[in-house]
Amino acid sequence: MNELWGFDMHLTVQYAIEEINLDPTILPDYELSMPLVSNTAGDSKGAYAEAIWQWTNFGDSLVGGIGEGYSGASIPLAGLAAVYAMPLVSYASTTPTLSDPDLYPYFLRTCASDIGQARAWLAIAKKYGWTRVGTLNTQGAVHSLLTGYFISMAQAEGIDVIVAESFPELQGKKTETQLEKFNRNGIKVIFLAADWIDVVDLFEILRTSNSTEDLRKPDIAWIGTDAWLSPQIYIANISGAIGTNFATGPDTPRRAAILERYYQESLFQFWDGFTDFTYDTVKVYATALHRVLYEYETPLDEPLAGNVTAEWRRLFYEDLLENTNFTGLSGQVKFDENGDGQNRYRVLNLLGDRLVQTAVWDPLDDSWVEYEEVIWQDGTTDVPKDRYIPEIIYISNGVRITFIVLAALAFILPITHSILLIVYWKHPIVVASTPEFMALILFGSMLSLSVVWIISQVPTVAVCTIPHWFGHMAFWIIFSCLFTKTARIYYLFRRAEKCKSVKPVTLIQLVVSCSVLSGAVSIYLAIWTGVHGMNVNIYEDQVNPERIHIIECDYGVEWASALYAVELVFMVAGVFLAYKINKIKVLKQKMLHFNESAHISVCIYSLVFIGVVIIPNFTWLATTNDTKYVLQCIGLIVAPVTINLVLFSTKFVSIFRGKKTDSSGSNNTNQASTSKTTTQ
Repeated sequence: MNELWGFDMHLTVQYAIEEINLDPTILPDYELSMPLVSNTAGDSKGAYAEAIWQWTNFGDSLVGGIGEGYSGASIPLAGLAAVYAMPLVSYASTTPTLSDPDLYPYFLRTCASDIGQARAWLAIAKKYGWTRVGTLNTQGAVHSLLTGYFISMAQAEGIDVIVAESFPELQGKKTETQLEKFNRNGIKVIFLAADWIDVVDLFEILRTSNSTEDLRKPDIAWIGTDAWLSPQIYIANISGAIGTNFATGPDTPRRAAILERYYQESLFQFWDGFTDFTYDTVKVYATALHRVLYEYETPLDEPLAGNVTAEWRRLFYEDLLENTNFTGLSGQVKFDENGDGQNRYRVLNLLGDRLVQTAVWDPLDDSWVEYEEVIWQDGTTDVPKDRYIPEIIYISNGVRITFIVLAALAFILPITHSILLIVYWKHPIVVASTPEFMALILFGSMLSLSVVWIISQVPTVAVCTIPHWFGHMAFWIIFSCLFTKTARIYYLFRRAEKCKSVKPVTLIQLVVSCSVLSGAVSIYLAIWTGVHGMNVNIYEDQVNPERIHIIECDYGVEWASALYAVELVFMVAGVFLAYKINKIKVLKQKMLHFNESAHISVCIYSLVFIGVVIIPNFTWLATTNDTKYVLQCIGLIVAPVTINLVLFSTKFVSIFRGKKTDSSGSNNTNQASTSKTTTQ
């Protein structure tokens, strides 16, 4: 036993031997004794030399050894134990290096290795549902191995370790740069393996660094070990952290009496988990000796003759490894296939200047015993999330509200015009303009304006689908009415200008023409929706991928482009007809009170200017959803507003002023053209 722990452990061994010798059920015919040897704390050379001297001179009377406490001293001793075939049971060496039965075939320990600590970390991550974490450790065998084992086990369980940083030493700016990785990747759950003094320095760097501000927020979960989870860490200001430590055994009256005696005789030192393990290590040998001396059909009684052979110790070691299983001060004592103890772990919650045990995890059956709820850094019992809930960015609220209000105000025009249309349905000016078509254009206007409200919502499949149907149908309802009326005017007056007979174009023919155009578009939209579908895309922001996700609709570029191309062709044709109408001499000579053809031309020009010149060109330059949204809204609002002002407001103003329609009105056009032809 090493000198640092020697006095404490000597007392513990003494208590265990006394209890065993007083218990008539363990070794009733014998008295157990153990020679105690101390070496300088952590001095592997001293321990090695002492072991060689003892095992060489007294090996034939020794059944095994206890120790060492420090892993650095236990490693060479375990190698030496393999040479002498000497079982060696440690009470405090936790390095995973000693978990290799091929290198250290005679080494056992009542405490678990740091692999067990890593398993406890993994159990915590699974308990709280964390699947995205980071690790942080100062360099050194214990902390590096613990973190390494945890990373490999976590990844095997589907837990992503996004950032894993190891610090050779804490060096201001360099350390700050490493910590920025946690900040940049949005890590909210950090497993930290370090000594407490390093943790104090680490949090001082965090406190003074502007670039790691998020790591100081109360929604970060810090998980550590007993190496730093201590009330001393209170000065580092991370109340609410949790960590793992070996769980102490059941609080029985027997254990309470041993603890009280220890407290008095050790000059008021507190019993810790490793003293539990030391006590149980003595008990391991005692229970094994009981089995080999009393329970086997052929007892291994060589120790009684003082002639302990290597073969006997090999068999004795196998019995220790395979058959040890009892309830000790530290809990259930047994070894796994690597000779490691299967200890329970308690979860400690650092609350200011005190540690509170909140739960105990048992690796034997992966069970939890809850005592209290963890109080996290934010002062609540709500388990911290392992990632930021990304802010879904579509369009900014200010822009969205602005255009919803503008669309609502614009709605006043078609609603007002609809009411006036009903009121003045039989007025000559309205009749001359074909009221049925006017109603369709007003319906298309309202359909277009309603799209503004729909595209202002966060995209879903429905939100992505409906605007395309409404938007394109609104365009074709409005444009087909304007286009067919323009085509009719051009046809009639072109023939009249050439002094040819004119066959009237009936309302039914006009409606059929509009229906064919709108129907063809409806079929195309149905095929588009059925084959490609309107999908929602969510992608990470390039600057801040963990915090911001961009959401937008995926319409299918090819399908949209094909329909836009058709619309472009018809708009160009409409512009051509509008231009040709303005050149017809008959119309120029009959510009009286109201010339609807000129108004229709203005509407077509505005549609083309917005739909062909403004929106497509600026959309290509748009880099944000806000810009694209603004351009869409401009087209959806400006076009119907312009049409309402030019095509409807002028009519109703003329009605209010008491003016009459001229002969170039679309319904009277047939009569005017016919009379002119007859005259000629």
